[in-house]
Amino acid sequence: MIVQKPDGWYVLSESTGKNLGGPFGTRAEAEHRLAQVEYFKNRASSDDGPPAAFKPRPVKKAKAVSAAKAKASPTAASAKGRPALKPPVAKAIGAKAKAKPKTRA
Repeated sequence: MIVQKPDGWYVLSESTGKNLGGPFGTRAEAEHRLAQVEYFKNRASSDDGPPAAFKPRPVKKAKAVSAAKAKASPTAASAKGRPALKPPVAKAIGAKAKAKPKTRA
């Protein structure tokens, strides 16, 4: 069942009242989640595929990066007074770490 609360729409189990999703900004998003829950609940008993109401959400396109930001380098960061970031050091797979000698004080 779908319930509206002060912070958004929720999908709740009718039998236990357990939260199955939310908060969603719109009722349509909550109905989409309810269709997902019903699909997976009944999936083992039927192999007909997803119901007509179960449609994947559209994928948002990534924002384009400006040419100035794409050309930014670590030296540009240090020119602004910030320390430059160092790339992570890749370790060889299977390489054993050298043991430090034990010293007694």
